[in-house]
Formats: sequence, C-alpha cells, structure tokens
Amino acid sequence: MKDLDRYLKKEEKFIQPLLEVVRDKRGLKHTLKYSQEYILSFLIEKGVLSSSRGILIKELRNNTNYEPRKVMELVNSYFRFKEFLPEFNDLLKDMGYENEEDILPTIDIEDIDDVSDEEMEQIIRDLEYVVGERDSYE
Repeated sequence: MKDLDRYLKKEEKFIQPLLEVVRDKRGLKHTLKYSQEYILSFLIEKGVLSSSRGILIKELRNNTNYEPRKVMELVNSYFRFKEFLPEFNDLLKDMGYENEEDILPTIDIEDIDDVSDEEMEQIIRDLEYVVGERDSYE
C-alpha cells in the first residue's frame, strides 16, 4: 500500500503553486472543477501512481477512501482531461520543480585526468580547508 498522504504532504509545496498557476491561466471555476485531475496527473507524472488505467483504478481503490463510483468518475475524467495537459511539465519546470535525479551531477570517469598521489593529497587538503575541516591552508 502506498502512503499517498505522506507523498502529498511532501509535494504540497509544488501542488499548491501548480493549482495557483492553473487558476491564473484558466480561472477559479476551472481550477475548482479539475483540481483532482491536476493532482492525479502530478502523482502519475512523478511515478507515484500508475499511468495504466486498470492499475490506477486498483491503486486508488486500495489507497484512498473514495467510493468505487468516485474512483471511476475520477479516472474517467482524468483520461478525458489528460490530453489537455500538454503544458503540465512546463508549469512544473517554471515553478522550479525538478526530480532529484535531474539535480544530481553526473561525471563521466573518462573525463577525469589521471592524478598523482601528491596531487590527490593536495586536492583533499584543499577541500578540507574549504569545508572547514582544516584550520590552515597548506
């Protein structure tokens, strides 16, 4: 069972501004009517919920307190609505949302020159000085 409440709390800082941007672009009435679809789309986009219709229905039935009828209404609405979300990723990027994997730098080992032991020791001393683990710069 997925802990959707915990994930929603963690991502609330992005969901709230997303809904505010939608409100500014599409209006309050539209936002109120489709807020659940936007949140569902966010959770699917981030891999919390499946994009497969059948699996999504099971996940919502198992992880929410929605009645089966409400789950079906939401899923049907989402699948009708999702084709109108081409700007969804752009909205998230504009708001500064990035996956942690996108933030972490990647280094190709072939791009690193061979370093002698003395040079590596100096690099380590320099780093220790910069982060405050060494009092003097040698």
